[in-house]
Amino acid sequence: MIAAPDFRTMRVYINDEALEVGRTEMVRDDLRLDFRDGTLVSTTLWRTAEGHRVAVTSRAMVSFTDRHLAVVDVNVRLLDAPGHVVCSPR
Repeated sequence: MIAAPDFRTMRVYINDEALEVGRTEMVRDDLRLDFRDGTLVSTTLWRTAEGHRVAVTSRAMVSFTDRHLAVVDVNVRLLDAPGHVVCSPR
């Protein structure tokens, strides 16, 4: 087990609807730890209440030498229709 910060604390809103487990339909979820480049990658496909699909990919990396340093990259892609996207840390 590798101790890594939980980068899923980033909240994503599509047209003021929060993408949340238990409230928004999750079509597919994939979590991968890549030992080659030291990244944790999460790819989730959501379906909003309006029926639109949204792909959210998060990539996190924590420095092994300076544990207080971390990088988080969040990519939100609207697949079916345009919309207003807001990413907010909790």
